[in-house]
Amino acid sequence: MSDNDREPSSPDRAALPLAREAAARRRRRDVALVLPLLGIVLLASPFANVVAHAGSLAGIPVGVLYVFGVWLGLIAATARLAGRLRADDGEG
Repeated sequence: MSDNDREPSSPDRAALPLAREAAARRRRRDVALVLPLLGIVLLASPFANVVAHAGSLAGIPVGVLYVFGVWLGLIAATARLAGRLRADDGEG
């Protein structure tokens, strides 16, 4: 029986949830770094120009709806992420 085939010992089992939580914390911090870049890409001129000439919806230009929709989405994502990051800091 090789070392890879054996069951993890009890300290190894206890470390698994801690390692997963640390990885999740790291992913949330990575998302916090990428979120502003995503906003820049979504609001950059080429994307906004494609939507700007799409007409209107209920009398409101689709370009305006797109910009404010992306803006609102970024605010909501940032608020949710900030709450999780705040909880991470409170735990540690």
